[in-house]
Amino acid sequence: MNSVPFIRLAAGGLFLFLGTLVLAVSLLKSVPVVHSSQGEPGSPSFYVNGEVLPDHIFYPILMVRDRLRLEAAEPTERLYLQTEYANRRLRAGLDLLAKDNQLLALTTITKAQKYLLRSSEEAMDSQPPAGQAVLSHVVRTIEFHSAAVASVKDQFSDQDRAVLDKLQAELEVVAQRLSEQFPERSL
Repeated sequence: MNSVPFIRLAAGGLFLFLGTLVLAVSLLKSVPVVHSSQGEPGSPSFYVNGEVLPDHIFYPILMVRDRLRLEAAEPTERLYLQTEYANRRLRAGLDLLAKDNQLLALTTITKAQKYLLRSSEEAMDSQPPAGQAVLSHVVRTIEFHSAAVASVKDQFSDQDRAVLDKLQAELEVVAQRLSEQFPERSL
């Protein structure tokens, strides 16, 4: 009779191990195909120094964590988190550009700009209205991103520059709308 609890414990441990193994394999397989600067498929990297960039093998895990933080956040905190994620993505995009990976850098920078667009739209639609500090923060972040992207645009192809120009134009319109929607607040 003493062996029955041990067998159950061993079986439970085995199932837990196998479940963890399946989860780990699926996470590793879910890593998007990384492309080199020539557009050819590459493989995800594993490195220990510096920030985890989109070409890192554990990047999908960080994205899941970020998504969970966004879903659990209060509206004002959510706006700050989105601008934080936009800044982190911009920094990662610039780092990828420095590593001569234009394709992944472009994708990462456009995702950063989409975070900013989402935070701007949520700031305009928030009920009760977002405070002056939040609105000012969003507008300043948009201005920072516009300047950073403008400074590296010449490192992209004409086609990629057109994508960045389109997103920047959208951001400028949104920043203008934020400023106009709340004229009593000096942004």
